[in-house]
Amino acid sequence: MKGVSMKFKFSSVLNSFYFLTILFFSGYATSFYRSTKGLAFILVLSVTVFLLNRIKIRKDFFVLIILWTLYCSFTMLVYDDLFFGFYLRHLSYFLAGYVLLCLFKENFTRKYETALYYLAIISLFFWAWQLISYQSLYSFMQVFDIGNFESTQSGTSSKNVLVYTIHYNHIFRNCGFTWEPGPFSIFLCLALYFNIINSEVKPFKNRRFFVLLVALLSTQSTTGYLIFIILLTYILIVKYRVSLQKIVVGFAFLSVAIYVFLTVDFLFLKIRDLYIAGNADTIINQARTSSQGNFSFGRFAVFTIGWRDFINHPFLGYAGASHLTYLNQLGVNINIVSGLSTIFGMYGIFWVLLGTFYTIKSSKFFSSVYQSNTKYALAIIIGLSLFSFHSQTFYILYTPMFYYMLNIKLKS
Repeated sequence: MKGVSMKFKFSSVLNSFYFLTILFFSGYATSFYRSTKGLAFILVLSVTVFLLNRIKIRKDFFVLIILWTLYCSFTMLVYDDLFFGFYLRHLSYFLAGYVLLCLFKENFTRKYETALYYLAIISLFFWAWQLISYQSLYSFMQVFDIGNFESTQSGTSSKNVLVYTIHYNHIFRNCGFTWEPGPFSIFLCLALYFNIINSEVKPFKNRRFFVLLVALLSTQSTTGYLIFIILLTYILIVKYRVSLQKIVVGFAFLSVAIYVFLTVDFLFLKIRDLYIAGNADTIINQARTSSQGNFSFGRFAVFTIGWRDFINHPFLGYAGASHLTYLNQLGVNINIVSGLSTIFGMYGIFWVLLGTFYTIKSSKFFSSVYQSNTKYALAIIIGLSLFSFHSQTFYILYTPMFYYMLNIKLKS
């Protein structure tokens, strides 16, 4: 009995460690998370957890792996290019999402919400410190930095201490454990949704909801704000059916949100400036004439550039054949941070339609499991996040996206 108990404890600790590892890797806040060594570490860890827990390969997951393998093999042949790193990177996303799904099943939402709740508290502590004394926090994080990012010409660089990230040009924003505030806001929106469906007695009136909401506000992320506004409006309308009252409440909330959006400088001016700067030819000319090795523009600014890759490779995308991208052929180096245009250009309409179908399928099943009557809430969060960021690279999001693979009895 003692041996069985020790084995159970080891398995529980390992599974929790695996969950936290995948969560932190999803934030991409260190150079290791992004490296080939980091990829190898995740693959080995995922396979180890998979084998130790004797997880079975379900038909839906097997079909997905076969489809992805055939797709990459075919595009490698057609484009005459070998991109095994691209293939393995996505394989690690799929495997991590599937393993977490099998480990925690419907308990995943509570575990995720709890983790984000404590990470939100920690982030608010560091964010307050950041506002009070930025320089002292930066000095502290220099000592314990695990990010290992290259310094700029001025000698400064981004710092990460596992649970918090600070940038020399993001003085007033809360990045949390992720690389920048945007992804952190997406993770918080997902946690807020989980909190709502898990809080059957007092939704919107519990401590966790308040802490997560304050953390979301501290990110000052346009993407996070829009996701939360649209998500909450949707939930108020479809979940809390109070006839005329629900419409009035939803409309009032949306009106206030629009007013804030149009009056708060960091939201309205941010989008306006990014839109004005979005002329593709201007950006390319700047990159060509610049002495810098790499250019990075806002997601609106590069949307039209990334969209050209979809026009050139509409069905299959360019996959891992980066030499086929429009910018590569022009000989300029610009970081495409618009998730939507990258997704269409890289994966083509085939994977976009397939991903959309299964995300909506999981969203509906998710609603049935938790009796939340919010069939499209999960799809709204994931869909809107993809407009602004490369959310398809966030490991942790694949678990809710794979919920359709769960083989559990729905609550009566």
